[in-house]
Amino acid sequence: MAEAPDDKTTFQVERLAFFSDAVFAIAITLLALNVHPPPIVGGVTEEKLGRALVLMLPSVIGFVLSFLVIGIYWRAHHRLFRWVQRYDDRLVAVNLRLLLCVSFIPCPTAFYSQYPGTRTPLLFYCGSLVVTGLANYHLWRYLTQHHNLLDPATPPLDLLLARRRSLFIPVWFATAAVLSYASLWAAGILMMCVPLAMPLFTRLLRRRYAR
Repeated sequence: MAEAPDDKTTFQVERLAFFSDAVFAIAITLLALNVHPPPIVGGVTEEKLGRALVLMLPSVIGFVLSFLVIGIYWRAHHRLFRWVQRYDDRLVAVNLRLLLCVSFIPCPTAFYSQYPGTRTPLLFYCGSLVVTGLANYHLWRYLTQHHNLLDPATPPLDLLLARRRSLFIPVWFATAAVLSYASLWAAGILMMCVPLAMPLFTRLLRRRYAR
């Protein structure tokens, strides 16, 4: 018995969401592969092991930060596809653009983790997250402009808040990139604060638009 067109459409949307979930999961897994202890020359001693552990810290911090940022993008993507009922070729292309950026994040993460306290890797890292954030914003913007692809019951306020929220990370990391010319350490601290600042920004947005 042939499937109804609506069933086929639902199946294709689910395939798009499942494929996206797989890309997010692989990107996070690749982050973990960049965390490994440095080689120890000569005999192994407690002092050398302690030094190796300290040298691993930038990689661990880079892993945690990028893990949380990718997690923020995944949660936003997951919320978005709860409302998507239909798709078109443009949506597939815009979604692929976001996944391209997400899958690339382990590269600048590894570069910045290997050379902490230097400007070029920091700018490369911030730039990649700015581009990823803009790709995420474009996905939200496309869907808010094409309501025919969404569930008619989708709350307009939720779409508005999500679209505003999607600009937070690119603006935050662009600010960190600019700040790096004044202080590299201040820029690094600002980047590490993004997982804490994002929920606060979300609450402020909800209070503003709930009035």
